[in-house]
Amino acid sequence: MNENQRAFFRIDAVVPVAVRRIDADGQPWDEFPGETVDLSAGGTLLTGKEFVPAGHTVEVELQSASPPLDLVGRGRVVR
Repeated sequence: MNENQRAFFRIDAVVPVAVRRIDADGQPWDEFPGETVDLSAGGTLLTGKEFVPAGHTVEVELQSASPPLDLVGRGRVVR
């Protein structure tokens, strides 16, 4: 697979999110708002006013009334 190919299809979707940084013990220690830019089965591109360095773990909560959505997941910042 070259750099222009993706393993998963991405969709443009703007959904408000709450982003929580996770400490070394696996506990969230702060929260800030953001929103998705796009979503795929392999991850999401987010924007927010706080910086989180690559390699750090975050918890992301997506909630929407239309379409109905309530999802919390953890992941690692890759860039």
